[in-house]
Amino acid sequence: MNQFASIHDKSPIAWHLHLAIADAGADGREALWYGPWDIVLRHYLFALFCQPPYLTITYPQFPVSKKIDTYDSEDDVIVIEDSDDEEDSDDEDDDEGGNDGRTTCFPSTSRTPHKRRYPMRHAAPSPETFRGSPSELMHTPPKLPASRPRKMRSTRIPDFAQLLYKLKINSDGAIDCPIRYVKRILLLVEIKRHRGALLAESFLEILPQTDQQARHAFATCPDIRMLGFIIAIGAYWTYVEYDRNHNRPSPSRSGQRDPTYMSSTPSPYHSSALEYPPFASLIASEGFLCLEEPSSDQGLAIVQKRLKQLSGM
Repeated sequence: MNQFASIHDKSPIAWHLHLAIADAGADGREALWYGPWDIVLRHYLFALFCQPPYLTITYPQFPVSKKIDTYDSEDDVIVIEDSDDEEDSDDEDDDEGGNDGRTTCFPSTSRTPHKRRYPMRHAAPSPETFRGSPSELMHTPPKLPASRPRKMRSTRIPDFAQLLYKLKINSDGAIDCPIRYVKRILLLVEIKRHRGALLAESFLEILPQTDQQARHAFATCPDIRMLGFIIAIGAYWTYVEYDRNHNRPSPSRSGQRDPTYMSSTPSPYHSSALEYPPFASLIASEGFLCLEEPSSDQGLAIVQKRLKQLSGM
């Protein structure tokens, strides 16, 4: 068994990260992997990323197309996230009010409720034949749990989004209240739980989903040319980028209604994700990094430096 020499070997933040990784790995559900990745984003990548008037905030489950919906039937493929236990899947969209730019669909079929064994009773037994207590005569077996439709999650909602803000400062140096600002999406993060053997090809299976999220982000933030993306499977991760000029665009609203509309762009099965050469060189041997290994710190430093370049600060 590997051991740490002492409690003083690591900083408090590092212990938080090790503990979060251990707990998420032992639990097995995807939701717990939000813990370590929240620590990575807030304390490793962006804690000292910028200074006012630039600010950056980490958002979980951020809808990347809250106000602008460049609808494409191919783009709204909804991912069914079936849970392995009786809890709701950690990737479900539970919004019950206005959809805030989210898309929720319910199929016509519903999940079969779990079977429970209850005694069948068509009528109450007569007092002459029943020998139990009087209160049992009034007992009604509990109702079977109502079947509920599968919940589905929109591809517009990555697990984390890192937004960059710039405060607007008046010519005299004062800042209005309420604060005026501009913002843009700097980084998106998509997380999957780690199950079974992991290969570099495992990350390729997630690219169709990140392709769609990038398309929505470009539609929402017209000023973005390049977008960073971390793809994680448990504690293992990689980094890719999307270039607006190489990203498959959504059709216009008139094109959506035109039955003769044909997309001239490549098949959606060919991802538009791009490697970032310095990061690609670091992961050349394995194809991905692991958060608890020294090479991961190098990778995070490369990503941080790259995101500062992309931010235009």
